[in-house]
Amino acid sequence: AADDPMDEIAEELRYLRKKAKSDPRQQLIQMGKPLPQMGACRHFKKSYKWYRFACCGRAFPCPECHMESGCPAAPLGAHATRMICGKCSMEQSYSPSRPCEKCNFIMMARGTSHWDGGGGTRSLTAMSTKDAKKFKGGARQANSKAKTSSSKADRVGAKAKAKRDYQQKFGKD
Repeated sequence: AADDPMDEIAEELRYLRKKAKSDPRQQLIQMGKPLPQMGACRHFKKSYKWYRFACCGRAFPCPECHMESGCPAAPLGAHATRMICGKCSMEQSYSPSRPCEKCNFIMMARGTSHWDGGGGTRSLTAMSTKDAKKFKGGARQANSKAKTSSSKADRVGAKAKAKRDYQQKFGKD
């Protein structure tokens, strides 16, 4: 009987999980001490955490590093189940938006003063007065002059002609 390739992968993953604790990269994780480069790598330069992948039991700074490690489950789309804080190396369940359970370190890249938390809306108080975008947008912004709207649609086009014909027949409303 031919060997199933999934059985081979499963066997290799069992071996990797058993060997994970002796992996030199895993030796860098010491509770209470920051991760190397605060958790960043060459792919994710502003990452403040490492991810622990259940498939091989090892921790990596990003999914790309996991792919490069040679884990047989990485190309199959294996996801991290746990994460490790870049500041204190506390391992916790995967929830990137919450701060660290131990040191309250925020593990997401911080937004700048120019953008509101990276959401894409500009903070008018932080913008320079030389920035033209600060005063655009009409009455929605306090510092801006009210914008005028065009009445060309009332004069030109099929709808305007129909409106004029109606007013001619029935008088102005």
